[in-house]
Amino acid sequence: MTFAPQLPRVLDANVSRRREASSKVMIDITTLHHLCVGATNVPSVWRVRMPLWPWKHRDAELERVLLVERLRATFPYQALWLSDWAGDDRRGWHFLDQDEPLASWDDELGMGAWVLFFFERHPGAISSAWRPTDVGIPSSIASDTHQLNAAASIWSWYDDVEWLVVLPQPNRD
Repeated sequence: MTFAPQLPRVLDANVSRRREASSKVMIDITTLHHLCVGATNVPSVWRVRMPLWPWKHRDAELERVLLVERLRATFPYQALWLSDWAGDDRRGWHFLDQDEPLASWDDELGMGAWVLFFFERHPGAISSAWRPTDVGIPSSIASDTHQLNAAASIWSWYDDVEWLVVLPQPNRD
């Protein structure tokens, strides 16, 4: 995955660095027009795929960048878990600085098999022994996201063509 510097004006294009409480956050993933977005059997988990046709990938990639940047702007702390596919020197847990560009992780992220967790507050220590459960099961990834007290997460498949995205549910007051 490549994180381009220019973002399109879709998906609530107000991608400011303003922090919002998760109870007020509503990221409407259904407004993505170039990515293939589908609901799963878990209301907070969405399946997001690149389009089948390669000539449509550029716009879809920009939407993925916008989605990640919107989550980063909303939730100031991120933890990245890289699988063994990332190589011996970078696999495992990495806590990202608030202003660290994700472009520095392009080599690892492009291969897939990673999880990016988003937190409202610093997550503290996460056991290095913790490993994600089966990435293909929406209920498992939602459970893992909540177990780590993360507000949201993005789970990449091994080829980085498909993601499962866990988003906060709006409060129903």
